[in-house]
Amino acid sequence: MWIQSLILKNIRSFVEAKVDFSKRINVLVGPNNAGKSTILLPLLGLQDGLPYPRPEDVRLGETEARAEITFGDCDQKYFHKKLTRARYLYRKDHNDFPLLEVIEGTNHHEHVHKPPGKEPGNFIYPFVSKRKVTQLGEQVSDGVVEAVPSTFTNLNAKIDRLSNPEFLPAHALYMRACDEILGFRVTTAHTGQGKRAVYTVRNMNQIPLLAMGEGVMNILGLVVHLAIAENQLFLIEEPENDVHPKALKALLDLIGEKSAENQFILTTHSNIVLKRLGSYPECKVLRVDSTLVKRMPTSSVREIDASPDSRREVLSELGYELHDVDMWAAWLILEESSAEKMIREYLIPWFVPSLGPRLRTYSAHSLSEVAPRFRDFNELLVFLHLEPAYKNKAWVLVDGGDAEKTIVDQLAEFYGRTGWNRRQFKQLANHNFEDYYPVRFADRVAQVKALADKKAKREAKRALLEEVEGAIGKNEDTLRAEFESSAAEVVAVLREIEESLSS
Repeated sequence: MWIQSLILKNIRSFVEAKVDFSKRINVLVGPNNAGKSTILLPLLGLQDGLPYPRPEDVRLGETEARAEITFGDCDQKYFHKKLTRARYLYRKDHNDFPLLEVIEGTNHHEHVHKPPGKEPGNFIYPFVSKRKVTQLGEQVSDGVVEAVPSTFTNLNAKIDRLSNPEFLPAHALYMRACDEILGFRVTTAHTGQGKRAVYTVRNMNQIPLLAMGEGVMNILGLVVHLAIAENQLFLIEEPENDVHPKALKALLDLIGEKSAENQFILTTHSNIVLKRLGSYPECKVLRVDSTLVKRMPTSSVREIDASPDSRREVLSELGYELHDVDMWAAWLILEESSAEKMIREYLIPWFVPSLGPRLRTYSAHSLSEVAPRFRDFNELLVFLHLEPAYKNKAWVLVDGGDAEKTIVDQLAEFYGRTGWNRRQFKQLANHNFEDYYPVRFADRVAQVKALADKKAKREAKRALLEEVEGAIGKNEDTLRAEFESSAAEVVAVLREIEESLSS
């Protein structure tokens, strides 16, 4: 079951608005106090124990208000009937805001029996802004673990349930999420009152969840429900709060995975959330704005269309700085910054100058970041609807070595499924880019390669690059001729890119 649409009339800052939702993922963006939470309010109210519209939510000066919800593929287990439409209705001569079924073709209404705020009969998993607590209950009875409150009060019990290896398949998904998002597993330990969530260092040496920081609690508070949800609705406010960007991306990937069987409606101020989820199929991006009309806050909502300009504009407003993605004909992602600088400032101008205004070079800064950077680039293209124009016009070039080969092979296999050519993912023969420096620098290159300390090696590489640049500044023609021989393999890759762009 899912929410097809919502109509708001005289609710808070909305005079009248209609929102059509995707069955999978819906991302609401817009300034603070624009009305994003107002859109979630009537949906939260579909379930017992969660916030719902009240008389004080009626727009100032109005005597009637309503919020009408249309359902798709209604599952009778939630409302004990096949519900198509329901509305909250307020009139001045009443002091409540009841939820009523809309009987098609009649003026008749019936009260709706809401799904309970308790598993397995709940329809909604809430993740609202006021979800944080200072204390977590330690009871783990069935009544506690099955409750679906709007806060984390029973998070200990939820984690305890998922710690059971026989609670499948949710246990496996929970443990995978801990490994991929947190990097460690949170289970439970006994207390005088019941159990509490902990990370076990060794036997009885444990770190309690409350000592781990709010970010971990935010992640787990969502993961415990993602692990078991099927055919349900997630209403999420600002999942990015207190969460590190790397962990946030992994959490968003889990949301994307679970959107195959659940609906998500969420608000965000994060360009990471927008870009990551916005690249999934069937994701809708909805912009909520508010202006003053005769000194009254008045909100509106509209879907952001698929044009690159519209998508880029909303990304820019959320702080994303890569506005010029479509100003380049192609992209080259490299492993290290020294290689990127040498290629951009010297090898391209010397040997393939036509690439200068067309090829954007980019350093991932380390091998481990190559795959994440290419994924970021690809999902940006998908989000901006530029993928058809840029597919197979981006290259990855890494150094030689077994670890590098594994990365290249994985990228080629994964993105090959979506139409990327194998030849876009390349590997050089040498393990260090400095091996492509002219022979006059061979002794210095050997000294750098012999360093075991990573920081010292990084500084030595930087110093060597400065030395090479100094030599170029003194005698560019000679160094150019030497690089044409020593870096012939790299130049050949650049010429292959040039030929590809010209064909």
